[in-house]
Amino acid sequence: MKKVNQKYTRITLTPEQKDLFKATATSTEARQLFAKFIGEALLKSAPQKGIVRQLLEIVEMTEPGVIRMETDTNDVMAYLVAPDGTVEQQKLISDELYIPVYDIAAGAYHSRKDAFESRFNTVQNLINKLDYGMVMREEIQGWKAIRAAVNNAYVNGNTDQKVEIANGTTGTGVFSKQLLSAMLAYFENLGRTMTTVVGPPKMMEDIRGWATTEIDDATGREIITGGGLKQIWGVSLVTLPVTRWFPTIADKKSGPSAAQTVNMLLDATDTVDSGANVWSGGDITQIAADTLQVCYGFEELSVGKFVIKQYPTVEEDITAYLKDENGYIARESVGIAVTEPYDIVMGIVDRTSTEGA
Repeated sequence: MKKVNQKYTRITLTPEQKDLFKATATSTEARQLFAKFIGEALLKSAPQKGIVRQLLEIVEMTEPGVIRMETDTNDVMAYLVAPDGTVEQQKLISDELYIPVYDIAAGAYHSRKDAFESRFNTVQNLINKLDYGMVMREEIQGWKAIRAAVNNAYVNGNTDQKVEIANGTTGTGVFSKQLLSAMLAYFENLGRTMTTVVGPPKMMEDIRGWATTEIDDATGREIITGGGLKQIWGVSLVTLPVTRWFPTIADKKSGPSAAQTVNMLLDATDTVDSGANVWSGGDITQIAADTLQVCYGFEELSVGKFVIKQYPTVEEDITAYLKDENGYIARESVGIAVTEPYDIVMGIVDRTSTEGA
């Protein structure tokens, strides 16, 4: 998996672009041209930040409406994100898969005074907000489908798909080498190769704890100098931040109505069965306290499709000008489907478990 660039792209404005930004304070035409400029910047930066885009195969849609895909999978369940945000199941009984597409949108706003007074740092903030909002929406939708695929495959009898190191044994209660090795073995039993593990920031925190206790000096130095391991046994380790974000398009400077902490890897609606411990519908208390955590292993690009009908474009929010603001809305049209639910393995960490002597 190539390096995920989660940093914001720095924008350097030309003199012409600075003049254009200043003109947005009074000119509708300038705001429309400025929206086009923001859209071009967004098109370059946002696709490099998403993890879901790198786990799924990118497919460009050539015809309007619902897309028809060729697939070599038969008689299994595919998991698709519907336009209303829910996850639908579609049984594959032929070589055709119909993936619905829908719009994803994010908004950013600033005071007209910023343009009057040539506050050019506002441009960077606008692009950052739109960039962040689009990537977050893609990630949330994609992980909904991934979690649904694992949970339903597990319920339907594939009990090896969720892995936990038994309580009282070495490597339990943390993201350990033993847990990652067991996840790797799941793929080896399928004759496949696990290429990527995605986990929360706590995963890297646990790995940094290996530096002085569980590994050789050379690897310990790598962990210390690099802030964690980027790869183990040929498997890329990727961190998916637990984030606070604003769910409404109108993320205005006055503040949204509510901020949310999103745990995309585990939700209270998920079912996690780990040996003697069973969480029915998840355990909200444990999830909130971070004592129940998970990571996911993948064979890159094998688990599904990320369909792009329309790349990100930006348009002016004309209602914002009535409130003495300039507003811009980014939109794209995409579809997400997990078509290989058994090519995913979940690693479970119950931090209430204790390691044996």
